[in-house]
Amino acid sequence: MTTKAVMYLRTSSAQNVDGDSEMRQQTACQEYAVRENIKIVAMQYDRAVSGADPVQVRPGLMNLVSYCAENHIDKLLCEDASRFARDLMSQELGRDFLRKEGIWVIPVKTPEDFLDDANDPARRLIRQVLGAVAEFEKNKLVLQLRMARKRIRDSGKKCEGRKGLLDRYGHE
Repeated sequence: MTTKAVMYLRTSSAQNVDGDSEMRQQTACQEYAVRENIKIVAMQYDRAVSGADPVQVRPGLMNLVSYCAENHIDKLLCEDASRFARDLMSQELGRDFLRKEGIWVIPVKTPEDFLDDANDPARRLIRQVLGAVAEFEKNKLVLQLRMARKRIRDSGKKCEGRKGLLDRYGHE
């Protein structure tokens, strides 16, 4: 028997929207769905939405929550826990909110991470530690990018904003 699910994609940076993130996330979810005999019936992609934002302010995710309620769907697939949230509090509060709505979040790369942990404190600890690691990695990356931009600006080069004509079209 085929189970129905929805697919959630998220990219935090506007620069990554044009990259391979959407296709990579979609592929991971679709491959998992095939392996597990799941039919994906709806998809939403929150472009340039921070993983630290509460789930209730993410338009795509809230559209999926409404769709799930209207169509009796109880599974939401995402590539991994970091695509669901990159902040421990957002992850835990978002997971709890979706559970109250009757929806299980399934990070397809590690589906066991979000299983019911009511009787398993070790599983809850592991999920929370992984959420804290995802938050740490995000904060570390933000700091590295900030420092790199500062080094470029300090060298007198332009590193942000719209490219100049010479940068776009080259030298004659």
